Amino acid sequence: MKKKLLLLSDDIRTPSGVANMSRNILAGLNDVYDTVQIGAMPKHQAKQADIFEGTKIYPSNGYGNKMLYNKVFEAEKPDYVMIFTDPRY
Repeated sequence: MKKKLLLLSDDIRTPSGVANMSRNILAGLNDVYDTVQIGAMPKHQAKQADIFEGTKIYPSNGYGNKMLYNKVFEAEKPDYVMIFTDPRY
């Protein structure tokens, strides 16, 4: 059974630089970890979790809130958390 990694970053389905790097990081880790992401966007249109390229993505307006984090931690029980965001925000 693989360990679970939760990534907090720009949604990997978007064209931002952080999203592109996050997508590459997760692509390299999918063989080793089950990957989950809290995918941030300023005004996210998605309302429910989706799977993209082997990663389960929880959509978030901005970088989320306490309720979203509690929901994801309760549902996914990640072993590791990685935060990769734009330092300006």
